[in-house]
Amino acid sequence: MEQPHVVQLALDLARMPTLARTSVISPLPPNIVELMRIAAGSREACQAAMTKTGEPATVLIEAARFYLQQVLFRPEADCYRILGIEPTASRATARSHMRWLLQWLHPDRNRNSWDAVYAERVLKAWREVSAADGPAPSDLRARAPAKKNKKRDSKAWLPWIEQPITHRSPAIRNSYRLFIMWAVPVGLATTFLVLALSR
Repeated sequence: MEQPHVVQLALDLARMPTLARTSVISPLPPNIVELMRIAAGSREACQAAMTKTGEPATVLIEAARFYLQQVLFRPEADCYRILGIEPTASRATARSHMRWLLQWLHPDRNRNSWDAVYAERVLKAWREVSAADGPAPSDLRARAPAKKNKKRDSKAWLPWIEQPITHRSPAIRNSYRLFIMWAVPVGLATTFLVLALSR
């Protein structure tokens, strides 16, 4: 039986999202890079998928992103899974996948700051894959996640992307500041008002 095309797999999962939680981790479908290109908003990839499925670009992009989040970024995923490659894949394939993922996940290109949290995992996976020579050693695949860097504002410069990636999005930081700036005074005013009215 022929396996459905990778774009159709993404659309099916978007229509039945409960399958993502109930199913075991499935093997990577062939041509998963097509979904990465769609998730990154590539016009050519979106146009080809629109022609194949008849779905609008916005539906395809959301389906591709949801599929990649559920299939590549599961908590138990190793560095190869995160990049959507097999351990025997070439370094050039790993680099290509990493670039497409970061074009989607980079905070300067993606306004959804929640998607940007995966960028750090992609970079870490790329470092591990590029440090390994050939197929993955067993200890590399089973390695526990490293402790988070305490220096939250450190930057990693990627020459193929114009802007440096910050490990903590400024949009998230600013939203916390705005919340605290308004929540504390409003909370205090409400408390005083309740106490004054209860007398």
